[in-house]
Amino acid sequence: DWGQFRVAAGVGYRDGVVINGGGTSAVITGGGIDLATASGVASIMHMPTGIFVTGNVGMGDGTLPYIGFGPILPSYAVDTKGWAVTAGVEERWTKLGKTTVFGEYGDVKVDVERTFVCCAGTLTPSYELGVTYWGGGVVQSIDAAALDLYANVRFYDGSFNASWIQNPGNSGLLYELDADAIVGTMGARIKF
Repeated sequence: DWGQFRVAAGVGYRDGVVINGGGTSAVITGGGIDLATASGVASIMHMPTGIFVTGNVGMGDGTLPYIGFGPILPSYAVDTKGWAVTAGVEERWTKLGKTTVFGEYGDVKVDVERTFVCCAGTLTPSYELGVTYWGGGVVQSIDAAALDLYANVRFYDGSFNASWIQNPGNSGLLYELDADAIVGTMGARIKF
């Protein structure tokens, strides 16, 4: 605690293979991604009012081996980055327990590309995945039962682009996909 404020923060680092169980394609293989990631989070709450803000950021880079038919090609370079912020208020408005109301926003991007010699030059296929989300929710604590009731909703906006650059002088967009989703959850959590 720092005066009327409660502050918490943390950082993390991971370096290792992430296993992909999603099947095999030209981009995402059935193997693993050798990925180094770093992330950090910080949160501050004004104790008299219960107003809080939490932010986090993460980034990573690594390699994704090419597994496919034909010649052995270079691995893909993987670059990830994302951030999110949550803000809200936690206050005791009823005798049941504290109520938390919050809103959130986040953005995640993944870029995958490689370059290899082809067709009297170099060829660089690249893939970009981006997801932005926003939403909010409420949590009602029931102190007598050590129970939390919660409900939240998130709106997702996703995009996927595949393109290529051939040196010298050619480029193109292979395909582009945009998708939206709304995900809501409700439930209860008992604290043991």
